[in-house]
Amino acid sequence: MPKVSITRPDGVTIQAEVSFEEFKELAGLSSQKPESPSIAPPARRRGRPTQAASTMDVPGFLDAISPRARTFISILKANPSGIEAADLAPQLGFNNANQIGGLTGPTMRIAERHGIASNSIYRTELTFIDQQRRRMFYPGPLTMEVRIEQFTPLFKRGA
Repeated sequence: MPKVSITRPDGVTIQAEVSFEEFKELAGLSSQKPESPSIAPPARRRGRPTQAASTMDVPGFLDAISPRARTFISILKANPSGIEAADLAPQLGFNNANQIGGLTGPTMRIAERHGIASNSIYRTELTFIDQQRRRMFYPGPLTMEVRIEQFTPLFKRGA
């Protein structure tokens, strides 16, 4: 089955295996639909609306995330040109790169609750080099702006 990669505007890449018929339908080439393909708007998320950028609570976010999530952000900051998932996983204490998603998902939900868009923290890119799958993680603009001492929880800062 062909693999399809879709990169959303927020930087998240989705990869799926689809049948040839499903691929034709996604690409708008289905013989059953002679009209031009229409792109559906992204699904609306349920829950609290994201706060305006002017109300981002970066200190609250950094205090709410786990120590491993702070380490993830610190590693990204130390690698401005990106880091491969296979190299990132051991630095986070994971056995394989697939475990990174279990860290980033909850961390990005916490970011949204603090008015921070996930693509301002990091972005990811999936590439194939010499038929090998490579997932790269890159720091977002907010990650590069935040002072490194903010990655220490409040109780360790003496507050």
